Amino acid sequence: MPTIPYKLKNGTPVTGTTTIINEHKNPGPLLNWTYKIGFESGKNQQLQDLKMEHGPIQHWTDLRDTAGGQGTLIHDYAEKYVLNEPFELPSDEIVLQAILKFKEWWNKRVKENKYEVIWTERNMVSEELEYGGCPDLLIIDEHNHKILIDFKTGKDIYPETIMQMGAYDNLIHETQGFYCDQAMIVLIPKTTSKIKLKVFSALQLKLGFNQFDLMRQAHFNNFELKKIFEKRKRKK
Repeated sequence: MPTIPYKLKNGTPVTGTTTIINEHKNPGPLLNWTYKIGFESGKNQQLQDLKMEHGPIQHWTDLRDTAGGQGTLIHDYAEKYVLNEPFELPSDEIVLQAILKFKEWWNKRVKENKYEVIWTERNMVSEELEYGGCPDLLIIDEHNHKILIDFKTGKDIYPETIMQMGAYDNLIHETQGFYCDQAMIVLIPKTTSKIKLKVFSALQLKLGFNQFDLMRQAHFNNFELKKIFEKRKRKK
């Protein structure tokens, strides 16, 4: 999803949740993926000849950007579907198969759990802790449990997602006055794999937020440290 500018009520910009987490996350999965792409492209000419909308692949970043674009489309289609908004099926076969898979999964979950959508894609800012975020989806089930859902389209569900959801849970509490009973990561694969879920309890969300808050404080400390060295450079 595109980066959203978050601001306090007085207009002061603040950093987003995922930006803070990405400063400290393990880059291993992305590095492994780019290495694999480079290795495969060296021994498989078909990757070099693969056609995309903007032309043949020239660099691994072409594949990265294509994967990111597909992920954004899948995310957008999923949001439209849960809101019962009309949309045309995509021409991209990977995106099409992913959204058809999601439709089947969602219909089954709604039937079994009687989900009610409360809102989607809501921008929130913490005035107290000065960070922002945009949770994907909030629902209520038949037991009146408030469940926060986030869609992913990567290779797997990674540990930092619990920190992201904990940060979102805190934003919801500060801006709307309640904590969620559960959070759920829904991985919509761009492969033949089935949809994968990871559910976090309310207690686990608190733990995730505590870890995120340490990262948030480190983010502000890093900012102040950088200013110290910038001042030294100007003096020279």
